[in-house]
This record gives sequence, structure tokens and C-alpha cells, in this order.
Amino acid sequence: MLLSKLPKKRDLARVMRKSRQLLHTYGLCVLLLAATQASGDQFAALGQSAPTTNLLSNVVARLPQESLAISGQLHVRKARGIPVANYGFEMQINWGKTPPGAIYTISTTDGIPLEQLELTRLTDGKAQCRYFEGASLKPQDAPPLSNAIRDTDISWTDLTLDFLWWPRCVLVGDDSVKGRTAIVADVYPPDKLVKPPYARVRVWIDQQAYFLLRAQGYSTQDTLERELWVKSFKKIDDRWMIKDLEVQRHPSKQRTKLRVYHAEPVEEVDSDG
Repeated sequence: MLLSKLPKKRDLARVMRKSRQLLHTYGLCVLLLAATQASGDQFAALGQSAPTTNLLSNVVARLPQESLAISGQLHVRKARGIPVANYGFEMQINWGKTPPGAIYTISTTDGIPLEQLELTRLTDGKAQCRYFEGASLKPQDAPPLSNAIRDTDISWTDLTLDFLWWPRCVLVGDDSVKGRTAIVADVYPPDKLVKPPYARVRVWIDQQAYFLLRAQGYSTQDTLERELWVKSFKKIDDRWMIKDLEVQRHPSKQRTKLRVYHAEPVEEVDSDG
């Protein structure tokens, strides 16, 4: 997810107005997804071009360090908005811990768990996963991250933004996304990755604030398989974050909307207390 701490509303009013121009673009991550955090100093640097070296490392470095609990729903729709399915989701993001990780839970709209993926990010950037299924969340073999989640258009790769940790990033150029200048790059999966979800992912990274605006996944035949983009933002407490994220698989006209309803810090429990 994209989250931005706003230390001073007055000083950042102009930036927030510009942020609203990002409606209808992918900004997440992510994420779902994933989150981007910017301090007051980082926002003060807006207007300066970001260096393109270590592009994805700079995006990852801006993930929030505090533990966050994020919840919402997934709405699956056919063309013309015909409903197909609805699911609840919860994400507990712990990117500031050692090792960093996150827990993603998919449930019915009544809150009954259906499946859960527990991801730990290793020092080499690879994902170590544990998977649980059913109302009692019994341990099962972890599926490939390329698998779609239930009958949605979102894969585990998309939800976890796993491609942000892929090792090879080739710069393509720059583009404009709803008035924001973006660095465009192609990201390639590790050679030893079993059943990679995409042959490459094209990403649009904000040139000024290092957050993800848009992503497209391509097959080995270089055909577009899936794309992600943001529909809207909203403010929760002192954070601007994605409200609606849409994902579409091609050539299907079906789409899945990820809508965030709640996001809050997770209090650390003192084991000595």
C-alpha cells in the first residue's frame, strides 16, 4: 500500500493537492498491496529528480518501518460491473522487523478465514512462504506466488509486490502518469525462480517520491497478462493511502477492485511485561 506520513498539514497542502491527481493510476503497490512512507524531508525534496540507480532498492527503502494492520475487501466484477464474488482481506505488514515480513489473510465477507500466506523476506531478497487454508487455517504446502487468489484477478505476486525484490531492473525511459513524471523500467525474475509469474514486469515509479504508480506483467511471449493501477486515495488518521486499487487480467474483461477500509499501527507486545 502507499502510505505517507504527513508531519505538517499546512506545509504539505500543495503536495496533497498533487496527490489527488493520481486518481485512476496505480500507486501501491502497493504494494498492494505494499506501502510507501515519506518523511517531511522526503516530501521537501519533491521537485528534484530521483537518481535511477538502485531504483527498486529506493522504492523498498521507503516501505513503512512500523507494523501496520490493513483490512478491506476484494470485489470481483465482470464487464459492466456485474458482480462475481466478494472477499475480505487483512494484511499485517512488518517490514521494519528482522527479518522483514507480512501476513496476508483472505476471508469471506463475514470474516471466516479461507486462506493465509505468511511471507518472510530473506537477506538475498527471496520470499520464504508458509501457507494455511480453511476456517481453522491448517498448514498446507505453499502455492507458487504466481497463483491467482481464489477467483480474483490478483495473484500472490501482485498482493505481495514480490517483483520489487527481483534482481534485474532495466531502465526503459520516462513517462507521464496523470501529471506525474515516472521512471519506466522492466523488472526480470531471478533465473532460479520456479514458475515465475511473469517473464517481465514493467513498472512506473514516481521520479520524485519513489512510489509505484502502475505495473504491467508480461508473458514469455511478451503479451500483456495483467495490469494494476490506483483508482483513488483517502486519508486515514495522518496517512494518505490507496483507497481503491484495480487489477485486470488480459484478455479477460473481468476486474478485481481492492478497497481499503481500515489501516492502523500494530502495538508491540512486551514479552517481559
